[in-house]
Amino acid sequence: MDALFANNKDLSLQIGYVIILADAIKKANIIHWSLVKCKRVTWSILASKLYGTAHGFNIGVAIKSTVDKILQINLLFMLCTDSKSLYNYLVWLGTT
Repeated sequence: MDALFANNKDLSLQIGYVIILADAIKKANIIHWSLVKCKRVTWSILASKLYGTAHGFNIGVAIKSTVDKILQINLLFMLCTDSKSLYNYLVWLGTT
């Protein structure tokens, strides 16, 4: 998940994510991806990253629950980001 902060002329941002299904031996397939223009204008890079993470999380959970019910298994769901500040915000501070 990632966000392109103030990338557009109207200072809106673009948020994107890639959803990958991988196994234990590192074989992976892209299940879904998206890069969309966010309708909100943000003045913070952290807020932009948080919008991208929330959008990717929502779609990821929907796909995970669908695959879990179809295959009758429990898949591991993992979020990845390149933002240390977002990681600290979510993990260490515990506030959202």
